[in-house]
Amino acid sequence: MPALLLTIATVAVVFYVALGICILILYLRLLFVPDSPLTSVAGRLLIIAPHPADAVVMGAGQAMRTLEHGGEVRILLFAADGRDRSARAWGELGLEPERIVCPDHGRYKRLVEVAEIRAAEGWVRGEIERFRPDRVVAPLHEGGHGQHDAVNRIVEEALNRAGGRCPLFEGLLYNSHHSWSVTPRKLIALASKLLPFVRYQAPTEPVDTRPIYVQPMRPPEIETKRRMLKVVTGSSCKVETMLPGPWVPDRLQCHAGVSSTR
Repeated sequence: MPALLLTIATVAVVFYVALGICILILYLRLLFVPDSPLTSVAGRLLIIAPHPADAVVMGAGQAMRTLEHGGEVRILLFAADGRDRSARAWGELGLEPERIVCPDHGRYKRLVEVAEIRAAEGWVRGEIERFRPDRVVAPLHEGGHGQHDAVNRIVEEALNRAGGRCPLFEGLLYNSHHSWSVTPRKLIALASKLLPFVRYQAPTEPVDTRPIYVQPMRPPEIETKRRMLKVVTGSSCKVETMLPGPWVPDRLQCHAGVSSTR
């Protein structure tokens, strides 16, 4: 019996030492490849989202900064049935309901047919040419949500057809990938579940090694963003799921110029 207990203790010690080394390596990677603050301010910000919550998560912080500097914000929302909730949420920033634009008669809701996606590209292109933004925010192609990936493709094509006049920033929303080099926080969160009395919440991470840009936000702005998300989701639990712990500010990558959806 003592020999069995000694064996179990030895295995446990080796396991947790190895786990600690892995977590330390992942943490050191974060120190050497930190997130970058998004210091530029868009004068005309266009947020394109499949659902109301996505628009808030991706772009609320940037919208606050744009409006603070006297700029304009417009939101293209594919889910027309979420327009009223979005109007109430974005009203927290003083944004007028007419600044939230949805397709007529609930078109482009499923985004699974080629013809539907092609038609949506034309709609988005027309809105881009009318508004003339100097920054567009849309979901990143992550493989975790089909409609998000479709909107990424639609926005890429619409911007190209409109002449690619402005940078595209892609919001990190759903990432189903795990990678030692690209998603260290997600791996730390998984490893922490094996440690007693430890809980680490990770933000959504990217699918490649492009830098992550974070919109600096003051504490009152963070609380405003949480309130906005609660309005569009109707649930405090979903707020904590979509914006866990300290990961409330907008997190984005700059479009690489190569289509991820090809």
